[in-house]
Amino acid sequence: MISNETDIENVLLCYPLQPDSCPRAHRLTILRVAMYVFMLLMILTTVFGNLLIIISIFHFKQLQSPTHMIVQSLAACDCLLGSLVMPYSMVRSVEGCWYLGDVVCKIHSSLDMTFSISSILHLSLIAIDRAHRLPALKVAMYVLMVLMILTTVFGNLLIIISISHFKQLQSPTHLIVRSLAASDCLLGSLVMPYSMMLKQKYDLSILIFVQFPKQ
Repeated sequence: MISNETDIENVLLCYPLQPDSCPRAHRLTILRVAMYVFMLLMILTTVFGNLLIIISIFHFKQLQSPTHMIVQSLAACDCLLGSLVMPYSMVRSVEGCWYLGDVVCKIHSSLDMTFSISSILHLSLIAIDRAHRLPALKVAMYVLMVLMILTTVFGNLLIIISISHFKQLQSPTHLIVRSLAASDCLLGSLVMPYSMMLKQKYDLSILIFVQFPKQ
């Protein structure tokens, strides 16, 4: 009787050899298969749907406007989310356990948060871009973009300096975070200002075209 109870307890744990392990989700096999199929279809739709958007905007020149470039960037972010984050989240959701260790868990959580926040910022930019014809919103859009650039550059500089200065933060995970911060800092200082200038130049060309159309 005692042996049977021990076997049942082991089956319900994610790691049977660790008594303090989290309990494993106990579901019917047909329900687990249905969940895997449904989530796999969602992942495939997310990845290949956004790939189709990226290829379409890249291929057709009439779609290569600043607004569509933001949409293309959003599609790239969602494609990375679907390929690097969602498969592991699918296994964790169905099984109720994480089998890939602490380091991969931290990387997965970091990527999940980064891509999710990036998607929200892209959607905000698209919403502001749609209303850019109004002068007040147009000024607010440029102020927001400048604030985003400053936050990206100096925020990531602060992360780089903090990890480099404090020895207790110099673990392999934090070194990966420092590398990511350096990449984002370069993005904010070398790419984002020119994207803002391109947006301003495009808006000016549209304004001239509307005010002085070809005869």
